[in-house]
Amino acid sequence: MHSLRAACAALVVLLASPAQGQAPTGAPFATSQAPEYVYRNDFWRNLHHTLYAFASVHPAAGRVRRLRLTPADIAVRDALSGDEAAAWEEAVRWYATNFSGRNLLFDDEMVAIGDALSRSGDAQRLAAPQLPEELRGILMRAGPIYRTRWWPAHRRANDAWRAAVAPLLMAHGAEAAARLSRLYGVDWPDQPIEVTLTPYANSMGAYTSLGPVRITLATSDSSYQGDAAFEMLLHEAGHGLVAPLRERLAEIVSIETAAPGARSEAVRRDLWHEVHFYLAGKVVAETMDGYVPYADRNRLWDLAWPGPDREALARHLDPYLAGRTTLDSALGALVRDLAATPAG
Repeated sequence: MHSLRAACAALVVLLASPAQGQAPTGAPFATSQAPEYVYRNDFWRNLHHTLYAFASVHPAAGRVRRLRLTPADIAVRDALSGDEAAAWEEAVRWYATNFSGRNLLFDDEMVAIGDALSRSGDAQRLAAPQLPEELRGILMRAGPIYRTRWWPAHRRANDAWRAAVAPLLMAHGAEAAARLSRLYGVDWPDQPIEVTLTPYANSMGAYTSLGPVRITLATSDSSYQGDAAFEMLLHEAGHGLVAPLRERLAEIVSIETAAPGARSEAVRRDLWHEVHFYLAGKVVAETMDGYVPYADRNRLWDLAWPGPDREALARHLDPYLAGRTTLDSALGALVRDLAATPAG
């Protein structure tokens, strides 16, 4: 494990990207043009994420958050036999021992590994000499099995997801992106946003790194299908806009929770993410008649943020959406409201 960590650390130095949290800059977004996405459907990155997902449910992973494998992928694994079954088990166990519990977004070593694999594309041989030798060996042995048994279906599913979201982007993308950009007071990125499509991402179904904005999205996640796919693309891309709001909200929380009687513990540390979910969902609902935002449809408010937050967000952000107050005023009122929540 120590040698793997050292090799990964060297990889981070070679592939280091700009710091996360950096807000993009560029020309104001043109409302007549739909936001541009550049999709990646890469063999080696898909193998990496598939092994990561299988490893999350392996006994060697210990107590980690499990990803939900599709019945079709489980059936393929269960049909393996002989040398293929042994090689796949070796790879999954290695991932479970070395990578399970490590964060694909906030662990710099894992980010560097993903970047290196993306650069290898669909090549038959893994063209990533920067990778730790032990990891290269695992991937090279598992690669032919994945290419034969899983990759054709995964590649088709990724392509189908992209094809399904394209009409929604064409019809509503420009309006929604421009609206979200104005709400945050931040220019939309002036470069196409890279989206890596994989059957599995992380436990949340998608994650986004910044500087530049790069999205990794799970196409097998049932909650990311249909019109929800459009919102989640907007939501993930919107992570590139939210940094100024996040910083200002932190200042407001610090000020408001210092007031006598305020309960700082009633204001969640990820309130900024609640705000982002609420605003992005409302923007899509404004542009698509009858649309139910992702967080409401999937009971995210009950599962991730139970309590008074959802009602408080509506009470204070809806006036901002309607143009009757400023974002600063809305956020201040929101924090005061939550900080006044009685204990229990």
